[in-house]
Amino acid sequence: MADTIARYSRRYVLVVEGSVPTAANGAFCCVGGKAFTQILREAAADALAVVGVGSCAFDGGLPAAEGGVTGAIGVREFLAGSGKTIITLPGCPMNVDNLTATIVHYLTFAKWPELDDLGRPEFAYGGCLHRSCERRQHYQAGRFVLSWGDAGHQQGWCLLKMGCQGPGTPANCATVRFNSGTSWPVAAGAPCLGCTRPRFWDNLSNAFPTTASPLALHVVSGDTGGAR
Repeated sequence: MADTIARYSRRYVLVVEGSVPTAANGAFCCVGGKAFTQILREAAADALAVVGVGSCAFDGGLPAAEGGVTGAIGVREFLAGSGKTIITLPGCPMNVDNLTATIVHYLTFAKWPELDDLGRPEFAYGGCLHRSCERRQHYQAGRFVLSWGDAGHQQGWCLLKMGCQGPGTPANCATVRFNSGTSWPVAAGAPCLGCTRPRFWDNLSNAFPTTASPLALHVVSGDTGGAR
């Protein structure tokens, strides 16, 4: 990494995964005897831009949730005031297509994509997930899953009453999907967690009913590209 930094000063993009543990002078994450906080500052100093990938790099993620002891924060907060272009790609997991598209945008237009006030690219996080959800027709018709594994669940009805956060989540999961466009959580019968939103671990962790075992989940035929 040191060779890359020296050879491509101001021309490399630093991609960071994971939160930044700031407590105890950064002792919760050390590499080769050096705190990650120090490594990150040094690596970011001559970067063209910094891209934080995943919810942990976005705002600390799970390590920053209530009860955490590492002082975890996101990359954007840690490097605030550095003058760097800092792009955030939240998601647990982050969709690799959004990272690829962000970099290709720069290579094509010699500028970064438009960002929202949290550093998220508008092309990926500028729209409401609910609008492109394949279960939206059931939402509009008032057809909701009321219990894991019930008839509505097996028929692919709307998961709103099972805690789905899609109506308030900015993301493109329903259109881009994961694993080369194969599927995404809602298509597999699981509610959206709202993982592209700030502090989703604390704010949304109690949103989901737990009256039935997860083993009762059923995958609707065809929802996962033909998987049964």
